[in-house]
Amino acid sequence: LVQVVTAFITLNGPTLLSVNFFRVEKEKRAMLISNLIYLNGIAFVVMVIVVLIFYPLIYNALFIDLKWQLLALVLVLFASINNLQLTKLRLEENVRAYGTQQFMKSASGASLSLLFVIALAWKWEGRLAALVLSGILIGAYSTYLLFRDKAIFAAFNFAEIKTNFKFSYPLLPKQLSTWLSSAFQKIFITTQVSLAANGLLSFAITIASIFYLFITSFFFFFFPLLFKTFFVNEINEKL
Repeated sequence: LVQVVTAFITLNGPTLLSVNFFRVEKEKRAMLISNLIYLNGIAFVVMVIVVLIFYPLIYNALFIDLKWQLLALVLVLFASINNLQLTKLRLEENVRAYGTQQFMKSASGASLSLLFVIALAWKWEGRLAALVLSGILIGAYSTYLLFRDKAIFAAFNFAEIKTNFKFSYPLLPKQLSTWLSSAFQKIFITTQVSLAANGLLSFAITIASIFYLFITSFFFFFFPLLFKTFFVNEINEKL
């Protein structure tokens, strides 16, 4: 569920920020980031309405109560702000701040999971509550950092939001393909075997994803250089 709503709420905001970050003047970057967040907020409201309308269908497919469906939307909204903040730090090559924020995200999630699951014995609900609360806290902290750096809450620009949407929506199939590749097997296992079996599958996938850390580390290192090079080449071609 989170993967699906992430595609529709974030609308490839970090990608759009990366493409345009070096194209706009430094003073206009606040407007770029702000209008991406406004677009995420509009998409969030639309998704809340969709969930309220189609709640029974979602519950029959995934066995997720309405409360958790709505909390998933809130989690994704705050995560979208956090992703924009992290993308900004990567483009600015602020490695220390980026690493610190990632550590805080992991530490808060682990600490809250220990508190809710082990200390309070909330079981699977404790794990979900820890994920949601950790995401909200980190998202709120990212909002504060953006506000402190005067990189947020610029004027609402409908024309720019419309342009951002036109850039983003053709990329939705790409984002949804990631979900489609794994959702079917999870839904099949949940309905034909058990929810616990689906949990074991998710855990195994998480362990396997550790190997991707090495690949993403190199990607993040060259990420700012890539877009800087594209921007310089674009300027040279115009000259």
